[in-house]
Amino acid sequence: MVGELSLDGSVRHVRGALPMAALARATDVQRIYVPACDALQAALVPGVEVLPIVDLAGLVAHLQGEAVIAPQLAAAPADDDEAPPASRTLQRCAARSM
Repeated sequence: MVGELSLDGSVRHVRGALPMAALARATDVQRIYVPACDALQAALVPGVEVLPIVDLAGLVAHLQGEAVIAPQLAAAPADDDEAPPASRTLQRCAARSM
């Protein structure tokens, strides 16, 4: 798992999600858990299943089989000038981590 656990139980943004996902692939780790706001970036690495985590309670529920966290899919390239969903997600994440 990658992320900063805050006192309220939420999992916050960390720098380096992409290189950490690449390291996971290089060391044959098949699945990583990352903060939801970093999941699109980490999902750019093929061969690693990226699970976005919002808070500790959600992760525990997933690990105990009480909830399912869907893997993050890599964002498709944008065909127009609008900001792709990944950009909007990163902007929201940056705003929350301040």
